Amino acid sequence: MSDVLDSNTVIRPVLENIFAIEAPCEPGVDVRALLVCGERSTLLIDTLAHPSQLDDVRELVASIELPLLIVNSHADWDHWWGNAAFPEAPVIAHHLTRARQLAEGQRSLRSRQRKDSFFGDVMLRATTIAFEGQLDLDLGGLHVELHLLPGHTADCIVAYLPERRLLFAGDAAEDPIPLVGEDGSIVAWSETLRAWATRARIVVPAHGSISGPELLERNARYLRDLLSRPNAVVPELVEATSFYKRAHRRNLKRATDQAES
Repeated sequence: MSDVLDSNTVIRPVLENIFAIEAPCEPGVDVRALLVCGERSTLLIDTLAHPSQLDDVRELVASIELPLLIVNSHADWDHWWGNAAFPEAPVIAHHLTRARQLAEGQRSLRSRQRKDSFFGDVMLRATTIAFEGQLDLDLGGLHVELHLLPGHTADCIVAYLPERRLLFAGDAAEDPIPLVGEDGSIVAWSETLRAWATRARIVVPAHGSISGPELLERNARYLRDLLSRPNAVVPELVEATSFYKRAHRRNLKRATDQAES
């Protein structure tokens, strides 16, 4: 068994018929998926790092007795390697995510398997339905809007539930700080987070505490400061884990690379 990952998953209610699903993915870091239960179908947004982390979710979904859809927010390993827990469910993602899954998935899995036996039995299941632009899903009584929001990666999407004013941010917003990818515009990312802060009242990141629009505003300010005030003190990092302190150093380098390109 891995000394980092395990199959102990916590399911927490967020709002009526909406559940957060949390499990470890890195030392000191958990990853979160979201289960949304409509009147006609159920939607699981992200599937964590391993199918075994969804054992309790399978039982919950079976008890609901409605068709299940899966959405992958992007192709980073800790958000979709659990897809095979539901081998019959359609998997929806942006076409950029499907492309990354097919190009990078097996190579990334083999690398993890060499380091950690926990992943030895993982079977990858890629996106079956790819979309471009925006996709709207009607679950019955609840709608979910899928929007591309690049920055952490080029394929990142967010999911918005207008009836609940809830935004599942995936890795587009993160507590304490977001992780800057190698592609995309930090400025555009920051501006889009600020725009979402005017709509969302509940923000569910894939990593860190469930919050409100203030998380989006904090992330947007942090991203702007990477470009305009790179030497500024970052209050969010005072009590952060070493994972996020290292991430901040990488963010500074990538922000410098963007500014110079």
